[in-house]
Amino acid sequence: MEKKTFRGLSLVEVEAKVRAELGDDAVVVRQREGLTGGVGGFFQRRVFEVEAMAGTGAPAKAATSGGCASRPCPRCRCARTTR
Repeated sequence: MEKKTFRGLSLVEVEAKVRAELGDDAVVVRQREGLTGGVGGFFQRRVFEVEAMAGTGAPAKAATSGGCASRPCPRCRCARTTR
């Protein structure tokens, strides 16, 4: 599949461009943030760059964390659970 690069001043702007051109099932391959423009290092603007490709049309698989657990972390008793 062909990858395309989209640039914008905010991630919301870039996301809208990706969805408009590649559809709602587009896959983001890479995201970068940098600075552009300016004079002598001053007045630069933040720019976001996203590399995306069209999705396969298949439903996305749910991310699994390795199973559910009901016990708190044994080392520090934090809210994070373990198996």
